[in-house]
Parts: sequence; C-alpha cells; structure tokens
Amino acid sequence: MDQPNNFSIKTFTETTKTVCACSSISIFLIVLFIISPLSKLLMVSSLMKILILVLLIYTIYLNIKQTNYLSNANKLKLSNQIS
Repeated sequence: MDQPNNFSIKTFTETTKTVCACSSISIFLIVLFIISPLSKLLMVSSLMKILILVLLIYTIYLNIKQTNYLSNANKLKLSNQIS
C-alpha cells in the first residue's frame, strides 16, 4: 500500500473500515468511561482515558495515511481505477 502505482481499492476500503471501527470503539468507550458513572472509579477511569487517547491517535494516523494515499493516487492520474 506504500506504492501509489499499485493502488488497490480493496486495500483502501479495508483500511477505511479499520478507521471506522476504531472511531466507533473510541466513541463507545468515551460514553462508557467518561460520561457514565464508571468515571468515578479513579484507576479504571485513568487507564481507559489513556486507552481512548491511544485509540484516537491511531485513528487519526490511519485517516491521515489514507488521505495521503488517495491524494497520491489522484496525482498519478489513477482516478479511472478509483471509480
């Protein structure tokens, strides 16, 4: 996936699914451990906040990587393979 000459819509969609799943899991964990009464448990809440932060950073990383990948593919006139 690092080479834009070998653009694969299947690889692109699989990574996009991963971004969506990470976002959904992090939203669920935010609701569960920050908004709910479980946030009162200090140790669990602190660990989950760290886990949520790591998950969100990973999601942002994947999103930026996919955006750059799609941009490079578009620059190489591979738009006919994208559609």
